[in-house]
Amino acid sequence: MKLIVGLVGEIKAGKETTVRHIKKYLPKQFTFSHLRFSDTLAQTLDLWGAPKNRHNLQNLVVKMEEVLGEGALSRAMALRIQNDRANITVVDGIRWWSDVHMIKSFNPSVMVYITANRQERYIRTVRANDKVGDPKKTWEEFVVEDEAHNERFIGEIGRKAADYIIVNNGREEEFRDNIRQLFNEKIKSLLQAEQ
Repeated sequence: MKLIVGLVGEIKAGKETTVRHIKKYLPKQFTFSHLRFSDTLAQTLDLWGAPKNRHNLQNLVVKMEEVLGEGALSRAMALRIQNDRANITVVDGIRWWSDVHMIKSFNPSVMVYITANRQERYIRTVRANDKVGDPKKTWEEFVVEDEAHNERFIGEIGRKAADYIIVNNGREEEFRDNIRQLFNEKIKSLLQAEQ
């Protein structure tokens, strides 16, 4: 049995927190893995000794698509999913319609849209220090990254293709409750159906 959970969401909407809580709620008899689209890009940047900042990650995927064709990163992720042996695989960072089609080609699968307003996400970005340069990022720089080519379809994909939507503008406790509800309503039932 293998369940794929695809996460789509804007920068710092709460995808990593969602992953942690899904793993926490998962019964012990199930194995878990977390695959991120950005990992493939980060590994490529490492090979070239290039900084793993958001600008390089965003530009690399655009260049990959130009050279290797539309859906290049989606095809790479599909291979990673196929080779993954976990019972539940959370795939983080859906950004393209080719990603959506790839996730939905796995059965069972569920797509989740995690979203938050831009101001809240900017504050989280400068506080988190996940990427090189984030703590010193200006609002204007954040807006440019948030509107980059490969961020452009996230909202549309989330609204049109997600099976479940969580808005993460409120308190952390409320967000955790919404993730628990997602787990109980969607993920748990799919796991039980496959047993």
